[in-house]
Amino acid sequence: HLLAGQVVGPEGPIEGARVTVAAEQPPGGPAGQLPGHHDSALTGADGRFSFSVPDSNYSIQARFEGLAPMLLVGIQAPNEQLQLILARGVPLDGTITDRESGQPIAGARVLIRGETDGVFARANLGAITDIQARSDEKGRYRFESAPPGRLVLSALAEGYQSLRKIHLLSAEDSRSGRADFALSAGLSLGGVVLDANGEPIAGARITARPHAPGTQVKPARQWRLLARESTEARSDEQGRFRLASMPELKSVTLIVEAE
Repeated sequence: HLLAGQVVGPEGPIEGARVTVAAEQPPGGPAGQLPGHHDSALTGADGRFSFSVPDSNYSIQARFEGLAPMLLVGIQAPNEQLQLILARGVPLDGTITDRESGQPIAGARVLIRGETDGVFARANLGAITDIQARSDEKGRYRFESAPPGRLVLSALAEGYQSLRKIHLLSAEDSRSGRADFALSAGLSLGGVVLDANGEPIAGARITARPHAPGTQVKPARQWRLLARESTEARSDEQGRFRLASMPELKSVTLIVEAE
């Protein structure tokens, strides 16, 4: 099967744009896993790209310096009429601080996801790169080319609860190019992983995700989009684990995976 199309910018077709394709996780598969095919290539002089891929659903991302990236999800192969339109990026910066002390938090990550107009969608696939930045020793972060539009911004730092906010970024309004975060200290959750005989299991992967009581498990596609917000840990030789930076939730879903 072929996945083919064209990357277009404000001035027309873009030569040398980096296009990456990655097979999406099949329904029921472990969240965050990157199964199957993934590949990457540069567009030609006409902005076109083409990949020979197995039958599957794919995420496709296009990047070019100075323009905001675009990521399409749920693309069924074959498809030879794809068009990825890259808009001019807009600078976005801010600071990340401790809510209690007001001190800057260094090394925190800020992730960007688009919410409307298909400017930027997100999939939890290892071959696909999120738009993200890290804060410096003064807690400052900066994106040189963020996608304009209605964005979901997430700030994450070790030992703190993650924080998400909706942000409207406009190329016409310079005041929209700033978003600050004040993070609260995270909670922790610990336990022991045992087998059917009561023996500890070392190296088990424990994942905690938000879950509302009385609701059904989210469909596989929604789980993938939540996966990067989850908290993970591995059990030690005694089967013990501790999840740090947990948000303050009434209920969480714990997923335990072991060989």
